[in-house]
Amino acid sequence: MKYSELVKPLGIRSDDAGAMIGNTSLFERMVRAGWIKPVVDRHSCRLFDVADVEQCWKRLKAGDYPAETAEVRA
Repeated sequence: MKYSELVKPLGIRSDDAGAMIGNTSLFERMVRAGWIKPVVDRHSCRLFDVADVEQCWKRLKAGDYPAETAEVRA
């Protein structure tokens, strides 16, 4: 077993978070709706907490869906 398989990351990039959710555009909609905010958002580094992404998934699974009319993040 590889070391990377044993260690669960604490933070992940936007594209990896989108892959965790199963749809990158849905994840970006969650961000615009304010469901989740990056822990680090500097220059080219944008990281999300894995536990926060899991909470978004639980919210989606419970039947909630990000608003269609959410404002685009500047």
